[in-house]
Amino acid sequence: MPKEIHEYVNALLQKSEEGYLMALEIVNKPTLKYRTEGFCFFICNAWELLLKAFIIISSDDINSINYKDKTARTIGLSDCIEKVFTSTTDKVKTNLNHVVTIRNRSTHLILPDYDYEFAPLFQQNLTYFNRFFSNKFPDYNFNMAINPFISITKSPKQETSPLMIIDDTKYFMEEIVKMCSIDGIGQHIQFYVTKKASDADISVRVDPDSPNNIRMVKVPKDVNKLYPYTYKDAIKSIQESLELHFGQDHGFTTRSFDLISKDHPIKTDEKYCYIFDYSGGVRKFSQEVVDFVVYKYCNDEEFKEKYKKKG
Repeated sequence: MPKEIHEYVNALLQKSEEGYLMALEIVNKPTLKYRTEGFCFFICNAWELLLKAFIIISSDDINSINYKDKTARTIGLSDCIEKVFTSTTDKVKTNLNHVVTIRNRSTHLILPDYDYEFAPLFQQNLTYFNRFFSNKFPDYNFNMAINPFISITKSPKQETSPLMIIDDTKYFMEEIVKMCSIDGIGQHIQFYVTKKASDADISVRVDPDSPNNIRMVKVPKDVNKLYPYTYKDAIKSIQESLELHFGQDHGFTTRSFDLISKDHPIKTDEKYCYIFDYSGGVRKFSQEVVDFVVYKYCNDEEFKEKYKKKG
């Protein structure tokens, strides 16, 4: 690689890393009122610089990130995304486009306080950023000592923002929050009680009048093992099983799963589903839900005809 390109790419990566660290610091600072806006601004800037660096080294040409109108203008983030992630089903592309959408809306000052609901989407975005940076630029000394985790808890007094009545914000927010549950990543935190103060990270006391209830268990349960499937993974597993029985024309779709959930408690019963309340309501599903749907679909003709794709 020519020295000029190496120095330019390195400068882009340094600024990208700074933007990433700023985004992480802002989103984890509870005293700030505009964490969503701040996070989106800096993480989008970090992604744009990172993708530009990747485009340059892939083409071995600094001018590959410029528009071809001889104005010396460089392409924006959306153009970078299209150049790097060419597949329409790329999960990184989908997640990043959601974040860009939130950033664009927030610049119009009509974004309500949805930090808690956006946390899973942002967490997944940080994970993708870390992975892309490390895989594409293994020789760069990326600051892996920083844990890319978002710590946002839901305020018990959180109310609907009056800004929700402006324009189409309510519809926009509902769609984005839905995407957060599908394309986001939840966090699972376990607490262990010990009587040895030196081994404890925090101190607690028992208060019978507290409104916050907990349940003590002697054997901790790993919900990630009990509920290994995301929404998309559960549907994919069902489709793969049905394909062995019916072939590719099984007719089971995402809509089939959603319709079944309206008639059966596969999204509410703890046997089938676990809801991460502290991560924006992200759901994960057990093997039981896959087995239940596959069994009914294969053995109950009425069930199959009711939920299979029509036409």
